[in-house]
Amino acid sequence: SLAFTLSASLAGIVVLFSYAPQFSLVQALSMATAAGAGGAVGELVSDRLDDNFTIPLAAGLSAGLLAWVAF
Repeated sequence: SLAFTLSASLAGIVVLFSYAPQFSLVQALSMATAAGAGGAVGELVSDRLDDNFTIPLAAGLSAGLLAWVAF
């Protein structure tokens, strides 16, 4: 789970800096970490559903929730 969170956070930072340069480093880091952690949780709890569905859903919801609350 830690490796998933770190690799997803790194990929998220790269994507955010590529497609949304208006975010600061702290904003990009926090959103990418929230998405990575949400994806890791989605992977852990995906027993009955396919993880190809639950991981993007959990990552998107957690990043969207953070963006709605914090920014």
